[in-house]
Amino acid sequence: MTTASPAKGTALPWSGLLALSTAAFTAVLTELLPAGLLPRMAPALGVSEARVGFLVTGYAVASLLAAIPVTAALRGLPRRPVLVGTLLGFACADAVVALSSSYAVTFGARLLAGVMGGTMWAMLAGYAARMVPAKRRGRAIAVVLAGITLALSLGIPAGTALADAIGWRTAFGTLAGLALLVVVWIRRRVPAFPGELPGTRVPLTRVAVLPESRPSSLSRCSCCWGIR
Repeated sequence: MTTASPAKGTALPWSGLLALSTAAFTAVLTELLPAGLLPRMAPALGVSEARVGFLVTGYAVASLLAAIPVTAALRGLPRRPVLVGTLLGFACADAVVALSSSYAVTFGARLLAGVMGGTMWAMLAGYAARMVPAKRRGRAIAVVLAGITLALSLGIPAGTALADAIGWRTAFGTLAGLALLVVVWIRRRVPAFPGELPGTRVPLTRVAVLPESRPSSLSRCSCCWGIR
């Protein structure tokens, strides 16, 4: 497998960075979309709106608990296949939510999505940093993380409106399709990078107490690793 070095020159690798930004957009939408669909999802799943709210909580808790150990287990693997795997996990989880009439199955799919989210957030900023020279890292990371802002300001309202127009199941099906499209985009435009060599890895016990591993957002609790 071929790997890439940071791009030289002043131009940012826009296509690759936007692919990563869209991955962030997809992750945030997957995480928070149920919060705007409580009255619609509750009757279909045969539970109260409060229990549907646990679909968001379950995602966040799974993301928090999985981020450090799953990233530790996978950090020696090539980075692009891991990133693609998280997006395929999102696609699978969103498709299950779109099709399931069982609350238990839906909740299980949300836990899977949370694990994928915790793994992805541990990678995105560092992946962007590795795609550019050191002096361009700040701008590259800002481009990728702009996907979070767009998801919160535009994606969630648009997703809720889409669910009003064509149904919440179709909205989740559309989200699954978006994740698959991002997989194709990343495979074509995002360079491949190797995993961490054994001698350069930070031990899990040290990572858990790093200040960078305790940000306020549950689903982004180990993003500092990816820059290594």
